[in-house]
Amino acid sequence: MNFKFTFFGSLLIGLMVTSCARQVPYDKNLRANANLSYVDLENIYFFLSHEVQLERKETEQGSQVQTGRITAESATATERVIFPKETKGLLVGYSSNGDTLRVSFEKDDNHYLTFVRKPNVVNPRDTMQGRFYLHAINSFNKGTGKVIYHGDEFNAKVIPNDMRDYNCTISVKMREFRRSRVNTRSVSGRSLD
Repeated sequence: MNFKFTFFGSLLIGLMVTSCARQVPYDKNLRANANLSYVDLENIYFFLSHEVQLERKETEQGSQVQTGRITAESATATERVIFPKETKGLLVGYSSNGDTLRVSFEKDDNHYLTFVRKPNVVNPRDTMQGRFYLHAINSFNKGTGKVIYHGDEFNAKVIPNDMRDYNCTISVKMREFRRSRVNTRSVSGRSLD
């Protein structure tokens, strides 16, 4: 048998690579679909969807007796921490079931915000389903609540976006590549020997 054909093996006639980086909300489905381990997640930047402002006050009071008088003193110290929208952070911890993530936006692993996965509910209008949102001790009410940050309790305020949305979530940057590969060969027919 004499086969005559032209084979362009592995010749990529059409190779189309599209690269587009965009921010997408992080949820458990994204982790599962991308087959990411928690070690992988520790090497990915997470971004805040909203500006977050933390504030706490400490007041010290005391008194002194001097020259026949009582002098009352009080001092208030205010600590504010501002996280601008789209601040990037790194995963520094997670719960055993993966429903709680601790993301640090500062210099060390002890300064982190906690994000909790919103449970899946059957509501097609719920765009937050399965996403991770900023966790408050007492639940957020119109963007205000209390959070634990670096072991201290802070009053937290989420600055709403244009739609008056107060749900602060985390997102990741994702670049998608689309490839198309075509192998072409030309055959010249077959004859009897």
